[in-house]
Amino acid sequence: MALRLDAVGSLGRAERTPAGGLRVPAVVAREGVLTYPWGREYVPPATLEASLAQLNGLPVTLTHPSERRVDSQNWRRTSAGHAGEDARMDGDTQGVTLYVQRDDAVAAVEKGTHRQLSMGYDTDLDPTPGVSPSGERYDAVQIARTYNHIALVRQARGGSSLAIRLDDAGDAVFDEPAGAGKGSTMKRKIRIDGVDYEVEAPESFFQALDLADGRRADELKAATACADSTAGERDALKGQLDETKKRLDDATDPARLDERVKARAELEASARKVLGSKTDFSGKTDRQIMEATIRTDAAQDLSARSDDYIRGAFEARVSAPDPVREDGLDRVHRTVTAPRQDDRPSPLRAAIVRLRQDQAEAATRPIGGVR
Repeated sequence: MALRLDAVGSLGRAERTPAGGLRVPAVVAREGVLTYPWGREYVPPATLEASLAQLNGLPVTLTHPSERRVDSQNWRRTSAGHAGEDARMDGDTQGVTLYVQRDDAVAAVEKGTHRQLSMGYDTDLDPTPGVSPSGERYDAVQIARTYNHIALVRQARGGSSLAIRLDDAGDAVFDEPAGAGKGSTMKRKIRIDGVDYEVEAPESFFQALDLADGRRADELKAATACADSTAGERDALKGQLDETKKRLDDATDPARLDERVKARAELEASARKVLGSKTDFSGKTDRQIMEATIRTDAAQDLSARSDDYIRGAFEARVSAPDPVREDGLDRVHRTVTAPRQDDRPSPLRAAIVRLRQDQAEAATRPIGGVR
């Protein structure tokens, strides 16, 4: 968006408020062609209608702030009043009631030094030239506006319909077209190539100069932001490229490849001690193999466990004295047949031996107990 500071507004008959301020209906913008140092821009009624609601509550300033915009940082210092909540379209113009509250701004309006309104806003442009309905040529069309503030100014671009009237008697009327006034010049220092020059010119000249400087500053800020963003993207892509190159180097390094193949073979060999020598690990990751090895139940979920936990549990499992899995009857059989460590016969094993001996004796004993 491009910043604009347009003095095309006027005040109606003012009324004093109980607090000592001024309440005054104002015309703040109109349809038509505005002339800037860089060209002519047409403001159609549709653009004004679309931006109308933005006028409600806008801050009112005494001249434009040096920062060119009002924000939360400079509002207390720059605000001289505010717009009401009655924004309206009156034919081809925008209107709203202004409340001027700060004493120096009230004095400036009443003394006649600041009797025009200048809108501070950003605009989107369609750079298509053409001719307005009134027959004026233009270089671009303002297709959208974002209002920021309403400034009380001395004089700038406008027309005879843009007048300030403070009472019914017609006192303090300013109704000259922009640039037609006499004695409305001012002096300012301008720096060119590091040298300061004092220049006397109409205030509208300095406003146009400030506006051009502001536009260049905005363009420089946007270009700097774009360059910073591009540099950030470049650095991020370079980091990704370096990481990808490192991974590719690791993947194709013969020594590292041999290490990975050896480590995989050792992992599968250790897992088969528990899962069986015929277990197929095709398509399995190292973690999936380790989870299958340490899982005590097929439904057990180990996904939340860290890699360090899984590897530690796996190492403990395959390092056990007898890592072969024992389930169901296999475990009972091993319990029954395993010899006791103190060389005493197992009670259960002794009972089985006696039972088998009794069965053998019964087979040779005559029926009825007669031998």
